[in-house]
Amino acid sequence: MSDGFVRHIDTCLGCMACVTACPSGVQYDKLIEATRQQVERRAPRTWGDRLFRRLIFSLFPYPGRLRLAALGLWAYQRSGLQRLAHASGVLARLPARLRAMEGVAPEISLRAAWG
Repeated sequence: MSDGFVRHIDTCLGCMACVTACPSGVQYDKLIEATRQQVERRAPRTWGDRLFRRLIFSLFPYPGRLRLAALGLWAYQRSGLQRLAHASGVLARLPARLRAMEGVAPEISLRAAWG
C-alpha cells in the first residue's frame, strides 16, 4: 500500500460525487468503506497521525464535545489570544495540520458555541 494511495483514501470525503461521474456504475460506497478498513488495518501511522486521528474521531461524532471545543475556540478568538498568536509568530511553531486548522477555523459566536 503506497503512501500516495493511503493519502488519497485519507483525504476522500466520501461525498460519492464519483458515483455519478462513473460510466461503469461502480458502487463506490462499498468500495470506499472496504478500502478504508484495509487502510486502517495495514497502513503504518506516525504517532502524530494516530494522535490526530484519535482526537478527530473522539470529537466530531459527539455533539457535546464539539460544543465544548467550539466554546474554547470562541474564547480563543474573543480573548485576544488569537491576535496575539498571529502577531507573535507562535503559530509557525505548531505542526502544519494545526496551523491549517487554525487558519480555516470559522469565527464562532457565543450562541453557536453554547448550542
